Amino acid sequence: MKSKAPLALIEILIMILIFALASALCMNIFLWSEKQSEAVELKGRAAEEIQTAAECLKYRNGDFEQAAADSGGDWIVHQSGETEIWVRDREDMTVSMEKSPSDTEGLGRAEISAFSYEGHEILSVEVYWQTSLNGGEAGE
Repeated sequence: MKSKAPLALIEILIMILIFALASALCMNIFLWSEKQSEAVELKGRAAEEIQTAAECLKYRNGDFEQAAADSGGDWIVHQSGETEIWVRDREDMTVSMEKSPSDTEGLGRAEISAFSYEGHEILSVEVYWQTSLNGGEAGE
């Protein structure tokens, strides 16, 4: 009579192989979900930063200097031709405010964007505020 021990050993080895493959798949899924979670968290923080800057800019009727002071004051101004770009570095992103020409009379317009340090745009929002019809900002 032949022993069944070699057959049992092969069955155990096959089960170990199946469990190893399943655990490798699970690890990949867990790593992917962690990356997705971090991306969503970063986008949420970017939305919060942009919302704060947008509310300050609208409250100050497009006065970037006052809006920057209201929203933390650690903004840096960069000149790009005739355009001023206000930049704020955070621990995991860069937020920028740039005034843009508006197509509608009586409305000021700016674009506020958040970028990762790798240079990928996280979120971008256009902000509008009311200006006086004579070309100046409202409240002047």
